[in-house]
Amino acid sequence: MIAVRPAFDVPPAQSNGGFLRDAMDGIGTGMKDPVLRAALLVTGGVAGFLLPVIPLLLPLLARQEHWSAGWTGVIFGAQSLGLLGVILLVIVRGSFSRPGLAAGVGVLVAAGGLGLLGLAPGVAVLAAILVGVGSGLFASHIGPLVLMSAPHSHLARMQALLTLVQSVALLAMNNVLGNLSGLTSPDTALLTCGVAIALTGCAALASRPCARLPSRHRPPSRSGNRSRRARRTRREVLA
Repeated sequence: MIAVRPAFDVPPAQSNGGFLRDAMDGIGTGMKDPVLRAALLVTGGVAGFLLPVIPLLLPLLARQEHWSAGWTGVIFGAQSLGLLGVILLVIVRGSFSRPGLAAGVGVLVAAGGLGLLGLAPGVAVLAAILVGVGSGLFASHIGPLVLMSAPHSHLARMQALLTLVQSVALLAMNNVLGNLSGLTSPDTALLTCGVAIALTGCAALASRPCARLPSRHRPPSRSGNRSRRARRTRREVLA
């Protein structure tokens, strides 16, 4: 990354006079925009109820079902296979024209896999593939959705906010789901995650600005003059 040099200058974001004020400005931008707000909330739901399933709940389910280490590894691999298949498809064919819609459908597919895993552990391989496919659809479309919806002057702040939402939700729900599994059972925790993820996917699809946003949408920058100078500089370099 140190050796990479862009062909044109990217203007820095304007500071509003302090770290705290800049941070609040980034959070405010994310919460005021309907697309960014929906994407951040859905990301929090996925990070809290989907990301902990394979590393946390699957080993607990394996112990409950008396699966061998080899069979548990096969289920882990099945989830990775579904995820990798979708990522490779996106690399070859490109993303869907409506990334918000694709991300929401991916969340629902993953919810179906979680429900199947909790209700019928005997078909755990199929359930894990569905979880991987849904996770891949979501992961390959939510990032572009956030970045293309954010103003040019707030791209880094929106990416940082997205990472913050994921980290906080994952940290909190790891403890909650672990305790829930201990108090009830791993399959109950899985079904809880499945219901929560299904509601998250339905909320994503119900958000009209998020689900219907075309992939070429780009909001105006908050630092318009600087962005115009950057585009002019880029044209001069390319010429």
